Amino acid sequence: MSIDGPVLEISPNPAQRLIELLQAHQIVAIEWSIYNNNDEADEGFCNYHFADGSSAPFHQGLANHELERLVWDVVNEDWSNEFPDQQPYGVYRLDVQTAQISYLGMLWSSYEYEDLRAFAEYEPSAIPHPVIQHPVNQDLYVMYLPAELRQAVDLAHWNGTKRSY
Repeated sequence: MSIDGPVLEISPNPAQRLIELLQAHQIVAIEWSIYNNNDEADEGFCNYHFADGSSAPFHQGLANHELERLVWDVVNEDWSNEFPDQQPYGVYRLDVQTAQISYLGMLWSSYEYEDLRAFAEYEPSAIPHPVIQHPVNQDLYVMYLPAELRQAVDLAHWNGTKRSY
């Protein structure tokens, strides 16, 4: 290994390379949140979902630096430009089989959700769909949109725009 060389080889098609690496690790999806953490708290999540039904948080259980760098770039993309009808903050999912990224719905911390519930007593339209505690991060509440309201874009549209390696 050359100590002066780049850590990662630059791929001419990072989107395709990301899919190949995810398939090699039997990862069927990545789900993550983009969260407005004005209070500087450690909120949000990024999880790998494996073919056997299990999941693991980002940076846990995998030792593939190229994969994690590509995932880091995907989850840190400004997806609000791709989903103009949605809030930029919320839950996103990359489905490996379709190579599409979907906007799944809104996300709140527990104290923000309490404020939203209080507001919804006077303005019922503030919570148009059911809200649940997130199955992985119990400090977060998620309003998943019905499938027909979810927007999706092809991963190839990203194609490594945030790469800095």
